[in-house]
Amino acid sequence: MSFDFGKNQTRFYDALRDRGWGFIRYDVTAPREVFRDGTRLYAFVPFIRTSTFGGQPHTTQAFDIALSVDGGETWKFVSIGNNPTPERIRLIVPSYSGQPLPPTREVEPTDGQ
Repeated sequence: MSFDFGKNQTRFYDALRDRGWGFIRYDVTAPREVFRDGTRLYAFVPFIRTSTFGGQPHTTQAFDIALSVDGGETWKFVSIGNNPTPERIRLIVPSYSGQPLPPTREVEPTDGQ
């Protein structure tokens, strides 16, 4: 039997939804700078995400790394979470040499609504 990633992800998120989990809000901030990693382009994309679980809102600030292999025509996004250490970033962008992350904004009281 082969592993079907899509099917397993669907089953996982269906189970979460059945237990009351869901996104309320997902606010993305535009990246400030695009960097080069060999032939790839990449940028840090900060976001604030609010979800509910058990009837309570949970707000998280984190980053995605946007990656393009075709000069910016198309982009893929990889989450690096809310603790983007250089080691974690280098797993996705091996040439990362400490470029500054863009600032995040303050979480506001309305983010959970």
